[in-house]
Amino acid sequence: MKRRGVFTCFLQAVVVGGIVMGATNYARGQQNATAAQQKAGREWLSLMDKNKDKLVDKKEFLYYMNVEFDKADHDHDGTLDIAELGKARTEIVGAANLAKGSVEARTAEWNAGKEWLVLIIKTASPSAVEAKGGKVSNDEVVDRKQFLDYMASEFDKADGDHDGTLDVTELGALRTKLAAGIKH
Repeated sequence: MKRRGVFTCFLQAVVVGGIVMGATNYARGQQNATAAQQKAGREWLSLMDKNKDKLVDKKEFLYYMNVEFDKADHDHDGTLDIAELGKARTEIVGAANLAKGSVEARTAEWNAGKEWLVLIIKTASPSAVEAKGGKVSNDEVVDRKQFLDYMASEFDKADGDHDGTLDVTELGALRTKLAAGIKH
C-alpha cells in the first residue's frame, strides 16, 4: 500500500509539474506574441500618426491605406486585381521580407491577394456573392471604395474602446490580424 502511495504522489508531482511548465511556456508564447504585436503597432504608428499624438484616428488610417492603394495599383486602372492585392497585403502588413521573386514569395502573395479579394468582395457585396453561390472568381477586382470600406470596417473592429482612435496595442493587433495567413 505504501508503494502505491509513493507512486501516486510521484505521478501527481509529474502532472502538476507538467501543467506548471505548460502554463509557463504558454505565458512566454503570449509575451512573445504581445511583444511582436507591440512592435508591429509601433511601426504602423510611426507611419500613420501624422499629428504625433501617439494615436491613429480613422482619417489618418484611411489616408495611409489610400496611399497604399495607389502604390499597389500598378496598372493605374483604379482597381486592384488578385496580384496587386497580394503585393499590397504583404507590403501593408510588413510581410515583404519574403524572398523576392521566389516561387514561395509569388505563391504567398497570390494566396494573400486571393484571401483579401474574397474578404473585400464579400464585405462590399454580400448579396452579389451570395447570388453567385458564395464564390468569388479570381478575375474579379476591388475598387478604391471597396478597399477603403473594408479597411474602415477593420479599423472599427480593432477600436476596442470605441474612442475613434487606435493606440499601439490596437494597431498591433490589427496588423497581426491582417497578416494572418501570410506565410513568411
